[in-house]
Amino acid sequence: TRFLYLIISVVFSIVPITLNAQSYEDMIAKSYEYIDNNDLFAAEETLKAALRLEPANRYNYALLTNLGTVQRRQGKYDEAIISYTAALSQQPKSELILKNRAETYAEIGNTEYALIDYQGLLSINPMDADALYDRGLLYIRTENFLLAEADFERVLELDPETEKGRMGFAILEKVRKNYGESEIIFNYLIDKNPRNWRYYEERAELYFLMNKNARAM
Repeated sequence: TRFLYLIISVVFSIVPITLNAQSYEDMIAKSYEYIDNNDLFAAEETLKAALRLEPANRYNYALLTNLGTVQRRQGKYDEAIISYTAALSQQPKSELILKNRAETYAEIGNTEYALIDYQGLLSINPMDADALYDRGLLYIRTENFLLAEADFERVLELDPETEKGRMGFAILEKVRKNYGESEIIFNYLIDKNPRNWRYYEERAELYFLMNKNARAM
């Protein structure tokens, strides 16, 4: 559509890169090579070149998704959002693309738009526990504690053994200043999975809030 081509034209700022008249498929393969070698700039420019070569290819949503991820890894968040948005114009119900864009919005602090994407994602797949957990954390950020609690409850309903639901509640109770309850949950999580550094980090912060500095250290 005209709208899609307009978005793509914004995405593809031309930076010279030697591609030697390679085919669309060759460029895609080359982009994976660059990604494997962590040459993200070259991967980005190769993906752009492939999209310029065949702007109407029906598989371009996949390239745009990869492009968004490569840009995101470089800290080019605004460009990544444009790429993900272009991909969603072709695949509006893609859970992967919606999740990627939601995470990018969350990373730049745009909680409102991140929540919109998570809402869209969960309307497609209400049983996505990861999306529920991530949305719950965003609700904590916006102090919508009851909505956060509902999301974490749903995570536990989907899988009573999951650590994520309990982690969500531990963070929620810490923010609510219910420190004793939060500590109980973190102790449980660390006993269950003593190699998870995030649990120790979160519990250390909790101990500082409780003025238990020795335990925090």
